Amino acid sequence: MNINVAKHKRERTVGNVKADVLADKDPHFTRGNFCSVIRGSGWRG
Repeated sequence: MNINVAKHKRERTVGNVKADVLADKDPHFTRGNFCSVIRGSGWRG
């Protein structure tokens, strides 16, 4: 995995092993919360 690419696509790391790698390598990384993303979206399933 290219850590630099993942840093710029943080929103795609939710529930993903990339989140673990970023948390280990980037001290400024904050994990997203999938439930919050869904609740805040315009999608009403």
